[in-house]
Order: sequence, then structure tokens, then C-alpha cells
Amino acid sequence: MRLLVGDIGGTNARLGLAEPGSDRIRLGVTRTYASSQFDSLPTLVRHFFDDVGGSADRAGLAIACPIIRGRCRPPNLGWTIDVDTVGAEIGIPEVRILNDFDAVGRAVPHLGLDDVVTIRSGTPELRAPKAALGAGTGLGVVLLHHDGVRYRVLSSEAGHVDFAPRDDVQIELWERLRARYASSSAGHVSCERVLSGAGVQAIHEFLVSSGRAREDPETRRRMTGQDPSRVLSRLARDREDPAAVATFDLFFEIFGAVAGNMALVAQARGGVYLAGGIAMENRGLIERSRFVEAFEAKGRLSDFLAPVPVYLITREDVGLLGAAHAALDAGA
Repeated sequence: MRLLVGDIGGTNARLGLAEPGSDRIRLGVTRTYASSQFDSLPTLVRHFFDDVGGSADRAGLAIACPIIRGRCRPPNLGWTIDVDTVGAEIGIPEVRILNDFDAVGRAVPHLGLDDVVTIRSGTPELRAPKAALGAGTGLGVVLLHHDGVRYRVLSSEAGHVDFAPRDDVQIELWERLRARYASSSAGHVSCERVLSGAGVQAIHEFLVSSGRAREDPETRRRMTGQDPSRVLSRLARDREDPAAVATFDLFFEIFGAVAGNMALVAQARGGVYLAGGIAMENRGLIERSRFVEAFEAKGRLSDFLAPVPVYLITREDVGLLGAAHAALDAGA
């Protein structure tokens, strides 16, 4: 059996071919394209097959959009994907469309020791619930529950829950963001407003404008015309700009608190998994930050989290792996 797998976001679309083996799925050739170059999902798939040749028996396509009443409309692309008819449109009999972060959740039970690094040691319980969080363009969160046979992914929009500041600095950050979004979101400040690429930039602007960090004019110049969050992460990793370092110290402290909250929500004594480009690219910054301290600081429930490990997913094709398992999963 040959599988078409995809991990499609608003910026990049990664497609590949995979085959199920006796013990694991083998991912083969992959291609990455600019999503905006294509006017529809079928156009993208046809281009891929023209590029690499061949066909597929099934497809699992993880797409950065919510699926509502059988339709998926990826933001910033102008596509409309009908889950019931897309198979006929791309010429593949069985197609499974799923949210991109759901694909990460489907991959979690199949990750090996080489696919993760430990951020916080613990003693995971067999078949206990798990949670996965990923900060990138937005903040994705999924929970995993074992039904006695396998893990099932529970989708969520937990990235949009209220940001809960933990100290005076975070309260001031929240107040500034509440004022910024007063007209568009009635002042609602979600976790995603802080834990995302845009959130990195918002934290940096806050620290500089409040006088807590001094802006380097060279940093401002570098951010012009580039992704500011990537510029700041490079500078923070190399410790070239104190404001960038302070930005990620605060970012990962907040990330740790939210990860601990999700561990409580899921009772994730099977472990918490960090995904997404910001975490994957900045392991050292996580380890130098107060991530673990914030994760553990849950008052009367701190002891509950004592055995919960936190893992950083380092496998870049984790979305494709999850999409492949979705294609094979009859219960998807």
C-alpha cells in the first residue's frame, strides 16, 4: 500500500509518500512547496505527483485549519476543502483530512527515543493520558486518551484559552495586550497571543517599550523584511542581544506554565510533549529558562505533576508521520 501524506500550512506545504512496514511506517520522498502558489488542494497534489511520479492508494493530509461541518478553509489560502468529495477530486479512493496539530497527536504514541529529548525527567505511567503543545504560527494543543487498545487524539482549541499572568511583569504584559485587542477581540488575550511567532514579537516589544530591556538598533534593522521571531531566536541562541534573550526567557516561562496547566487538564501522567518550530529550534533556550519551574508551580496540585515527564519532539517530519497513521487508521 502506498500513502500520500501531507503537512500543509499557510506558508509551506510538505507532501510525501509513505509505506506501512511490519513495525513502523517508512517515509520516502518528500517535497516542500509554497502553499500560496496553488489555488486549491487538488492542484497542489497533482503538482506533487507530476514532480515525483506515481500515485497513492490512500492519503492522510494534515492541514492548518479547523474542520467544521465537513469543510476546511485554511486561513490565508482561499481554499475550500470538502472532506466528502476531496478523494474524487485528487483521484485517491480514501482520503483523511485532519487538523495539522491533530497529526502531531497521532504521531506521539509512535515516537521513539531518538525522536525526543527530555526537558523534565519523570516516571510516565503506562497507558496514562498524554498532552502535546506546539507554538508556531499559532498555539496547538491536543490531548491523548488510551481506550484500552490504543491512544485516541482529543482535538482542542485550548490555544485560545485565557492567558493567565503569574506575576507583576506578566500582568503588565497582559494589560498591554488587552488594550491592543480591545476593539478586535473585546480585550480577550488568549495564550496564543503570547505563545506564537507573533507572541515572540509582542513580548519583545513589551520588554523594550516598558524599559525592561534595551533595544539594539541592529536588531530592529535585521527584523525588517524578515520573520521577527526567527531573528530574535537566532540572536537569543547566540546571546548576541540581551533583549532577545530576555524575550525568550519570558516566552518559555509562560510556555512552561501553560504546559503545566494542560498536564492538569489532561491528567497527563503519561507525559507532556512539546512540538512546533519555536520549541524545536530552541532547546537550549528552554533549558536555560524557568520553563520547568513554571511547569511545576501548581500550588496544591504540584505533587500531582511530580512524575510527569516533559519531552521535546525533535523529529521534523512528525506531522507527516501522524498524517500517515491517520491514513491507515480506520477509526480516524
